Amino acid sequence: MLSLLAVSLLILTANADVIDEDVNFSKVEDHFAVSNPAEKSEMIMEDLFIKYPTLKPATDKEIIEVKKSFMEFLDMNHVKQREIITGHPSQHKELSHVLKEFSKLATKEFDKLTDEEREFLGKVTDYVIHKLTVQEVLKVYKKKEEEGFRNGWIAEEIHKLSMLHGASLANSWGLDPEEITQEWTAMQGLQHNEL
Repeated sequence: MLSLLAVSLLILTANADVIDEDVNFSKVEDHFAVSNPAEKSEMIMEDLFIKYPTLKPATDKEIIEVKKSFMEFLDMNHVKQREIITGHPSQHKELSHVLKEFSKLATKEFDKLTDEEREFLGKVTDYVIHKLTVQEVLKVYKKKEEEGFRNGWIAEEIHKLSMLHGASLANSWGLDPEEITQEWTAMQGLQHNEL
């Protein structure tokens, strides 16, 4: 009978490619633990350009513009972020210059990308959208929590309002509303446990 270690090694070997991809992708996830918006922007973009050299803008000026746009978005006030996330027509400049730039550059260089590269690019973009949406819902929850308790609302009412807002944002991005609300609820629970 194989030992537990031997079985584990067989599983790891059989899934080496998947594990390797997960490890590489986790580097992008780790960027959201960085508190400085400029660092987040820089690290995410650098990962993207290292993974896909063909997607890197042709000039240093264009690279700076893309990084600056994402940094500005992460550093924006809540109202402006919300306008961009919910697709306000006058606010597409910053976020679309990041997320839609991915798509634009990928379209230009589409034939040069392998299937794996196309899939990875999609994952990076989806991840950024997903995390920004969750972060946005958490901000709204905190704001509603402050307002609600001042106005005599109960926690259940605040929770319901936040969930509805989260579902609305998720739908606007084509994400699974249940997944988004579950994630921010879990994050909110962790924050409360830390207090």
